Amino acid sequence: MTELLRPFLPFDPAETLLSWAARLAALHTGDRFVPFLRDFGIEPKSIVLNSEDAVERLCEVTGQDPAVVAQNRLKRAGVRRFALRDEVFPLEFTKGAMTAFCPACLAEDDRAGGNMHAHRRGKLIWTLRHVLTCPVHGLPLVERRRESWDSIYHELSLLVPEEGESLAALAEGLERRAPSGLQDYLISRLEGGTGPAWLDGQGIEQAARTTEVLGTLLEFGRDRVTSDLTLAERDQACRTGWHYTSRGAEGVREALQTVQDAFRDRNGKVGPQKVFGQMFKWLAYGTNQKDVGPIRDLLREHIFDTMAVAPGDEVLGEVLPVRRRHSVLSLAEHIKVHPKTLRNFLKACGAVAPDCEEQPDSLVTLDVAEGERLAELLKNAVPVSNLPKLMNCTRSQAQLMVDCGILKPIGHGGIEIGNSRCAVDRREVEELMADLKRRLPVIRTEPEGRHGLARTAELSRVTLDVILPALFDGKLTSAARLAGQNGLAAVRLDPVELARFATVRPLGYGPSEAFKILKVSLRVGHALLADRPGGPLLRSQKVPVSAFARAGIWLMPQDLMDFQREYVTHGHLCTETGLHHMELSHALKKMGVEPVVDPEEIGVRIYRWADIANAPVDIWSG
Repeated sequence: MTELLRPFLPFDPAETLLSWAARLAALHTGDRFVPFLRDFGIEPKSIVLNSEDAVERLCEVTGQDPAVVAQNRLKRAGVRRFALRDEVFPLEFTKGAMTAFCPACLAEDDRAGGNMHAHRRGKLIWTLRHVLTCPVHGLPLVERRRESWDSIYHELSLLVPEEGESLAALAEGLERRAPSGLQDYLISRLEGGTGPAWLDGQGIEQAARTTEVLGTLLEFGRDRVTSDLTLAERDQACRTGWHYTSRGAEGVREALQTVQDAFRDRNGKVGPQKVFGQMFKWLAYGTNQKDVGPIRDLLREHIFDTMAVAPGDEVLGEVLPVRRRHSVLSLAEHIKVHPKTLRNFLKACGAVAPDCEEQPDSLVTLDVAEGERLAELLKNAVPVSNLPKLMNCTRSQAQLMVDCGILKPIGHGGIEIGNSRCAVDRREVEELMADLKRRLPVIRTEPEGRHGLARTAELSRVTLDVILPALFDGKLTSAARLAGQNGLAAVRLDPVELARFATVRPLGYGPSEAFKILKVSLRVGHALLADRPGGPLLRSQKVPVSAFARAGIWLMPQDLMDFQREYVTHGHLCTETGLHHMELSHALKKMGVEPVVDPEEIGVRIYRWADIANAPVDIWSG
């Protein structure tokens, strides 16, 4: 029968096996634990490896219940893998040869008196890579390492010589903080607790590693690797990553989109590796055949869903069979137009965000079907200035076709094609002309009593903005086409039939006329009419659709006066002050006057007169 060591020093359920062995050696021999263990036939390295035989032997000579020690015993579970309680993880989940401690905890241990090394306990949670803060005292853990062969023993007696005032000073020099959410989760999970379902569904090291890597990407950029971070930076990375991973796949996707939206490098073609940096490399190349958990699939799906990946391209081990997204760059290459032209077109159509200017063309994306539809629209876009030739009509008649709503301007008139800032769909024009050709009977000679559009308007005293809608709506039974001519120039009408359309014009303006008075483009005008928090900048009334209000929108003179009284455009201010637009921009910035609405959103800089009047600097004095 083995004689038991006395006095009895119980194993602390919070400490490691190495810590207990070191305390036993200090208590019974006053020496280090290597010779102490060998006195009992225990090889020190077997304690490092948590050998079951070594643990049983140490419990046998001390009288300690092995079941208590077993709770903290790391068991081998494969090559460089260990099991602790119900969790299995790789060696990288621990701090390896690094020893961590809380000086306040050691100071409390020292108060037991006697040989302090018999009371100082190295806690199990301190050995975990992502435990960086003492949960008891709220102090950052201090990490130290002996550059010698025996660093694997984690002997506090050698690593922490401080005691008394020097130990207290060490604690006082640390800034208090609460443990990170990730740390709390890991400790709870080791104790049998549960947490967010997405994290619980993967290995404990996978959950921790994903959180740390994601937080590093968000906090320190795509080029930093976790191994290069300071302890404070690692703690911040864990906190930031936890904010997203604790909310599951949805939170992680939000984080990935945040990284994508913040990317600002316009140099060259940008792919997933450049955007997600070290995180992408970790998942693509640096895993050493380890299962990293669901983060790889999640990032891959995010890339497929948000970036322009061509069919057949492989991303993180899987091939995309069918393209999901087009980028400005891929779509421009597909339809053979300049990316800048396409980007401006897509912005005007509202297909991409107005604030995407700083992002590279390869990262500004849209759904593949919508992209190809709009690309086809761009290919068929024709400037309003070209309509007279296409429709065989006058310039004023062509403009009225747009103003009356018969032809819909692409992107509310904000499309720049050639020298024109307004364009329409060629297919729509051709369809209108074909419909007119089908409906109107052909007459061989100029009939008496029928005239072309301009002469009919003159004789009937009905304006073309009334005649043209009636013609295309099929309301004019006398309408015919003169043989030998095409387009609107071929149309012949009876002025007598137009008499029923002669009505008194109501007070006010249609949108196009109002925009001309305010000297803003169609795109800007429609943006001013758009509803927004606090109401539209330019008020209007919804009215029944009529010859005068084809869009069902009508503006009263008071609406225009109210707008001009409250707001002023940058261009109008240039005229008022006589300043060059750059000089004016500098002056307004100096005054602290900002546009009322983001100029990217509405296409022009608009200011509030009151902001200019109340500014501390006089704009007219420079």
